[in-house]
Amino acid sequence: IQQKRNVLIVINKWDTTDQSKSERDAIIEKCRADMPVLDYYPFLFCSATNGSGVPILFKVIPDIIRRSQQRLSTGLLNRFVDEVIKSNPPSSRSGRPLKIFYSTQAEVLPPTFVFFVNDPTIVTNQYRRFVERKLRDYSGDLEGVSIRIKFRARSNRNKPS
Repeated sequence: IQQKRNVLIVINKWDTTDQSKSERDAIIEKCRADMPVLDYYPFLFCSATNGSGVPILFKVIPDIIRRSQQRLSTGLLNRFVDEVIKSNPPSSRSGRPLKIFYSTQAEVLPPTFVFFVNDPTIVTNQYRRFVERKLRDYSGDLEGVSIRIKFRARSNRNKPS
């Protein structure tokens, strides 16, 4: 996750458990409680010994790769800024409020989203994580995909006249 690679969590030895839905849900809940960042990554259960659950890996992996190569439109990102970010601005310790002017997707593999702001030093790690969570929820199609969020100062040449 820190290296911004796509992630799929595979739980092996599934054949050694009772293989119930409640057991599966309990494992997922425990993992996500210990590491909340895992909320955005799929879990698969398999057994290498008997091969159960293995074929689905070869269906899920291409889906995750496809999602990591997609582009979100600038229009969608700017609606996201208007609807979500501007209604939940970060608190400012310096007294200057953060202003987000617009955003764009700069890259794929991993998807990299750039938010042009008045002062990037105002953005805390906590707010960066908030933006990532909200962007994932808003786009609805980034499961398994690590994303980058960058905040940059808007340069004078980018300012509208």
